[in-house]
Amino acid sequence: MTILLLSLNIFNLFFFRKHWKKLFYLFLFFLPYLGYIQHQIQSATIFAPLIHDIVFLIPIFLFIIFDRKDLNFIPEDLKKLIFLFIVLLIIQLVNPYNDINFLGRLVGLKVWIFYFFMIAVGYHLILNKKDLKKFCNVFSIYAILPCLIGNVIYILFITYGYRETMILFYGDYGMAFRATQSFTQFDYGIFTYYRNPSTFIYSAQYLNFCLLAVMTTITSITLSDTLRESKFYKLLLAFIIISAFFTGNRGSIVYLSIFFIIFSFKHYSIKDIKFVLPKLAFLIIIITLLYKNFSMVEEVTSLGQRYALNTFFENSAENLSNYFFGSGLGNSTSGVRYINKDYLQMINEGLYWKVIVELGVFGLILFMSLFYNYAKQVKIVKIKLINYKEKVFCNCFYAYIIYQFFVGFKSWVYFEGYPANFMFFLILGIILKLGTNQYIENSYD
Repeated sequence: MTILLLSLNIFNLFFFRKHWKKLFYLFLFFLPYLGYIQHQIQSATIFAPLIHDIVFLIPIFLFIIFDRKDLNFIPEDLKKLIFLFIVLLIIQLVNPYNDINFLGRLVGLKVWIFYFFMIAVGYHLILNKKDLKKFCNVFSIYAILPCLIGNVIYILFITYGYRETMILFYGDYGMAFRATQSFTQFDYGIFTYYRNPSTFIYSAQYLNFCLLAVMTTITSITLSDTLRESKFYKLLLAFIIISAFFTGNRGSIVYLSIFFIIFSFKHYSIKDIKFVLPKLAFLIIIITLLYKNFSMVEEVTSLGQRYALNTFFENSAENLSNYFFGSGLGNSTSGVRYINKDYLQMINEGLYWKVIVELGVFGLILFMSLFYNYAKQVKIVKIKLINYKEKVFCNCFYAYIIYQFFVGFKSWVYFEGYPANFMFFLILGIILKLGTNQYIENSYD
């Protein structure tokens, strides 16, 4: 199986040498299904978790390098922060007090640094408004089938049985056990909530995908050329939101609410207040009613409070003292469990403690500075696009960045988990391209 993966890598390098964008869109098609494939081949190769990197992303990265694509488009302030972050990563890679072996450290380095290159992919993927619309439309339409599969699976949970459905879907008890995180389910009296990975590795990845599809679909609605096209994407947006709920991730309602509230305040101006307020008021009323009458929402809210306050600050003085300078790469990286699982130092699953454990307090300051700068770059681009419809994409990504800030208290998986780990930087690259004079001239002159 390892030979097959490497052969596919070589095939793509030769076959798509002059057409790297075709390979990219082929990757978008396969993106939702690689998790299912990973489960199927995991026992046959240690490279199963890297299937998307080996077969698709590494060839695309190499094409960007071979074609000598411009890499100097990144704003100077962001470039300096990325440089400082990479220097810190190298220091922590060779940290003499790191108990993780060198292979485990390289895995940690890959998780931190590898997908920065997606900024260049996103930047060079888009030339004009037509390209942006194509990207958003394709990603949104490609979301239909995995969401449909996920919804059908969820219906089968109720009619056929949870374990029985997943064992039938994967053809193996062990795969079904891992994909559902030990057949996790939550009983709320009037109904039972099941972890549903659809075609992904686990349900949180499926939710990541749905949230990304929400952003592209909102943009597709705005960029639609006809009323019929707009109605199609509005229906698709509703379908994806419903699908996000059926991921079985208890935080889906809260996460979507965070995103839409931030997006609404960012997207609509004061003059649109009459249009926005009723919808926000309706959303708040619904959430309040659910909180009072729906035990799952109350539980998720309590979990969020516990992770954001109690869990994050619990023993914080001791933990900060122990990891002030960081313990080195790989020590809190989930992927290292396949190599050095006995050495992992997971204080909790929160993203920020992962940063502190591996990179120290200075690493957290740099990491948060990067996040602030991402939001700053989006705001700069939006100002240039103030009279253009593309600003909706900026507002979506801005809301997504703020959303990531909040959910980072809960878990690393919403930022570092597939496919958010590379799509975040891909979209950042697209945003940077939207702010160029070249893009505006290619789109409107």
